Amino acid sequence: MLSAWEQHLSGHYPDPKKWMHGFKNISEQEFRRFANLWLSEGIPFAFQAQPMIYEKARELLLTKLDCINEGHLGVTGSAQLGFSLSPHKFAREFIIGISDLDAWLISPKWFALLEKDIKNAEDEKFGIAKKPELSGNIERGFIDHKKIPGNEESAFPNAYKMSIVIINFQHNLEAMCKGKRFKEVSLRVYKDKSAKLRQQTINLINAYSYAKSEKP
Repeated sequence: MLSAWEQHLSGHYPDPKKWMHGFKNISEQEFRRFANLWLSEGIPFAFQAQPMIYEKARELLLTKLDCINEGHLGVTGSAQLGFSLSPHKFAREFIIGISDLDAWLISPKWFALLEKDIKNAEDEKFGIAKKPELSGNIERGFIDHKKIPGNEESAFPNAYKMSIVIINFQHNLEAMCKGKRFKEVSLRVYKDKSAKLRQQTINLINAYSYAKSEKP
């Protein structure tokens, strides 16, 4: 039996104005189902006009990261749904050339490589990056590559390699799209699918709490 909220959801890209409107007590399991379907599958909003660019871009990035056979790659946020789920900019629409491409990668190999960088580096090497925050995220099963100083090859060799791949990928993506479609490209690496679903469910709950607190 579907809940009232689940029956209300339809289409590839939900309307943010209707996404939460009038519904109370949406369960964690319902948000988990939403994350599994809308944030893991389908053609992202940012690529709806030319879906094969998205598929070719995924293939290219996975190949350059040498995990074409074991990695799973997708996008989230406004590039995926058409509107942002971040509490501080909830419902902000995707705008070509201004919005970011927030990608996620499920790869035990890359998670272990970035974890090694973080654990082996001396505290002073992190600069404005906060090692305790990164360590806490590791415990939750994910690492945000952009929070590691990826320009220091000696201190963070694996993050540095990933930085080069992402920079080149962004250039290749602009060539495929025939112009700058995204302001920046970021990559969050998950240890496994369970960690991804768990964190995305938490993000949805946070967005829901924010939306409820806002005046209609």
